[in-house]
Amino acid sequence: MSSTHEKRPSASESPRAVGAHATGSSNQAMPVPDGALRAALLELAEKLDRLSHFELLGLSESATAGEVSAAFVRAARRYHPDRLAGAGLSELVPQAERIVARMSEAAMILGDPARRAEYLAARAGKKAAGSTVPTLIEAETTFLRGEVFLKRGEHAKAIECFAAASKANPGEPQYRAYWAWARFEQPGGRKEAVVREVQRIIADVVAAQPRFARGHFWLGQIWSFLNEPVRAESAFREAVNQDKHFFEAAREMRLLEMRRTRKGATGKDPDPPRRGLMSRLFKK
Repeated sequence: MSSTHEKRPSASESPRAVGAHATGSSNQAMPVPDGALRAALLELAEKLDRLSHFELLGLSESATAGEVSAAFVRAARRYHPDRLAGAGLSELVPQAERIVARMSEAAMILGDPARRAEYLAARAGKKAAGSTVPTLIEAETTFLRGEVFLKRGEHAKAIECFAAASKANPGEPQYRAYWAWARFEQPGGRKEAVVREVQRIIADVVAAQPRFARGHFWLGQIWSFLNEPVRAESAFREAVNQDKHFFEAAREMRLLEMRRTRKGATGKDPDPPRRGLMSRLFKK
């Protein structure tokens, strides 16, 4: 997308996708809480909504795009939620998610010359009449909140955020893809009732943005749900082609490859798909 995702989202398109791996040692059964990190997190969370994008990243208004990117990477590595378990601070994950989402928003705006100019003009009270940039920023911020909700498994809130983001910026197709996927994945939902609509929406987005790796991955999961392993494997493979670090897609692809190899050796499927509502529905 023009200002965001893969990979909603591949690690190469936007600061949102930059993540730090957990740094806690696997040998520590009970990590000693990092007191300095706890204090910094709590202080930053308390004043988060009052900080400018520059203050949030510790930059001056003359910072270059390279300095913005470097500052974001440093900050994200320090505050990323994945790091907190190893630091003994799992209870602060919600605060860390908010902080990293705001930092991602700040880095995207300050790293783009046009959006940065609009942001500076707005701060100076010189916002151009009819400018759409604030709306686009609000849409992206809402989308980021939706990602957090989706990661937490709060699908209803995620769906609401993705719908609002798509309404605010209909020119960003990945917002629709995330909205559709959240509907399909929602626990307790009737997947068979929405699967074809969700598949169509995501396929349209992938056709418009072939490098949308997560879209290919979702299509692979949908094909698996429909008991179409050949098409599922192809979609997972394309996700890996677009993002070689997409380990979830690589894992699913390898599982399907192994299953196909075993089936070829024995002449029968070693792990036949479940026969239930979906099989009956799509045989009709």
